[in-house]
Amino acid sequence: MKGLYCLCLRVDRRLTIEVGALGVITFEPGLYIYVGSAKGGVEQRVQRHLRLSRGEGRIHWHVDYLLRSEGVEVEAVYVREGSGSECEVASQLAEFGAVIEGFGSSDCRCRGHLIRVERCDLPLLLGFRPPGISIK
Repeated sequence: MKGLYCLCLRVDRRLTIEVGALGVITFEPGLYIYVGSAKGGVEQRVQRHLRLSRGEGRIHWHVDYLLRSEGVEVEAVYVREGSGSECEVASQLAEFGAVIEGFGSSDCRCRGHLIRVERCDLPLLLGFRPPGISIK
């Protein structure tokens, strides 16, 4: 299934990590939603991120650095089938929180694809649904 996905991540303590070419970023404790897309298989992409959060696989995208960090857990996953712009979704979610500038957006011109939020269920307001796969 082609589509978009949102990963809701819980950061349980202040983290300062190097995120590839972005450099060093400090993440405050709280919830973050990362918006991504997959042209081939959105559920396979989500599964890849989940495996990486368990220490399996290699780092490729900005979110992978965060997923590999101690104290970061995937709280929820949401998917939306079809075409669409991850930049548009990130912009809509930014109305509910604070964008982490440049994160996940090195191949586009938007502000970022990671937003610090107060709650995980915000993607439901934008037509996303749980994917029916186990996140643990």
